[in-house]
Amino acid sequence: MKYLKHIIIMAGAALLLNSCVDLETTPEGDNVLAGQKDPTMLSSDVNSLNSILTYCGVDDTDEHFDFGYPALCMMYDALTADVPCPETGYNWFRGSAEYDDRVYTDEAQRLAWRTYYRYIAVANSVIAALKEAEETEESKLYLGYAYGARAFGYLNLVQMYAFNYGVIADPASTKAVPIVDEETTGDDIFDNPRASVAQVYELIMSDLDAAIISLDGADARPNKSYIDLGVAYGLRARANLAMHNYAAAASDAEKALGASKTTLLSLDDVSTPGFNDDGVPSVMWAALVSPTSDAVTSGIVNWVSHLCTFDDAGYTSVGGVRQINQMLWDLIPASDVRKGWWVDADLQSPNIAGWTYENEPVQAAFETAFKPFVNVKFHDYENVLGGAENASDWIMMRREEMILIQAEGLAMSNNLPEGKAVLERWVQENRDPGFVSAATTAEEFQDEVWFQRRIELWSEGFAYFDLMRLNKNMVRVAEGKPSTFLVAQQFNMAAGDPTFLWLVPDEEINANKGVSISDNPVPTTPATGNGAGLTDGVVN
Repeated sequence: MKYLKHIIIMAGAALLLNSCVDLETTPEGDNVLAGQKDPTMLSSDVNSLNSILTYCGVDDTDEHFDFGYPALCMMYDALTADVPCPETGYNWFRGSAEYDDRVYTDEAQRLAWRTYYRYIAVANSVIAALKEAEETEESKLYLGYAYGARAFGYLNLVQMYAFNYGVIADPASTKAVPIVDEETTGDDIFDNPRASVAQVYELIMSDLDAAIISLDGADARPNKSYIDLGVAYGLRARANLAMHNYAAAASDAEKALGASKTTLLSLDDVSTPGFNDDGVPSVMWAALVSPTSDAVTSGIVNWVSHLCTFDDAGYTSVGGVRQINQMLWDLIPASDVRKGWWVDADLQSPNIAGWTYENEPVQAAFETAFKPFVNVKFHDYENVLGGAENASDWIMMRREEMILIQAEGLAMSNNLPEGKAVLERWVQENRDPGFVSAATTAEEFQDEVWFQRRIELWSEGFAYFDLMRLNKNMVRVAEGKPSTFLVAQQFNMAAGDPTFLWLVPDEEINANKGVSISDNPVPTTPATGNGAGLTDGVVN
């Protein structure tokens, strides 16, 4: 039996994750993976869905941004106006911040393609084995997880490689990404054109509908790396939001809140650093990180090393920290507890007042990391300052996101009063007691929600997708306002600029005759001062 060497991921390499992913194929012409998996032997494939998301070494290089989905989230945020880094030599995400990675041979382009299509390939394996199998409580959970996982992969891909509904003229003719599902044959893989935006969303919605059916009444999941009914509704809410199906997005967000056994983070909960564990009460879905994984044992090739200001041995300890752009931070009211998720110009935050490490104030103990407007949102592993292990989980969905989707969806579907009520109730009770929406139109309110998303979900991987779905200008600098970005990164970009789009990597083009280099957009690397005068409706 031969191993499938190429699943729209890379040419000439098997998909192996510590031997826990076994993707096999029958001789050419038969369905890839179909009918080969024993439904009782699928637990390793199911568990490997989580492993793929946090795998270190997807790109088979020594790049220190090569640690799976958390790294992609950091790339997404680096592409926007909200997450500057003051360092050049120790900032592994500088290529994204400066858009230098918009080259189809770049490692970042391969990392994204490989990560998502490996994830999709394993989901296909599970679906192929179970969709016609005798139903059991375990198979319902596994099948629902696999359908949801595949939808998640394609939902991210379609928003990276094509502009969204409401932006493009014809989703049915706009190219997105190749579709590989459980029916794809070995022959098809090597001649698989990019499907249209409409076709990819049709698969996403079909998969999420199937996931919801399968997970409704299924056994409880063993941990939060699994997709459950609440997460499936949450993913469908995201998809509907991206498609501008606002009423459906609000409805699905409400269903996600009802199905999820989570609670909102209170004002007290978010008055101290955290967001580092699947046990956070509002976490609906997370990529779980094992202390024995390569990403952790590497010491520095993990998200904590690049994002947690309190890490004693990672890239933040040598200055590769993540800040908030000051002109965004300045808009956060002093009464909002989230203003303390970042230090001020004097390196102070009420959220870390009196904190010490090795008998010094944390600002002195982590002197190289503490820069103006650096984040103290994310705590170190197990909330231990300067901890030796960077095994923190990566949060992928929180209850708060559903509130924000519900509020936006209601307002944008001709129910502005109810949308405002949802947002005001949540913010007043959990973030800022003095908050009152000032919006008088649905569009103004959408900008208010976008501002709330930029603060609440800061550096969790949402900023890029929000820019794309809202068709917003990316504004890092504005006249008369301070910018925290390095001079080389002080530029703005207009909505719809093809440079926002990701590129199909060279290895895919070389292996799949259905795609061509001409399918890729033609990006333009921006320069300091580009886009002067652009506005985004929030910071200017």
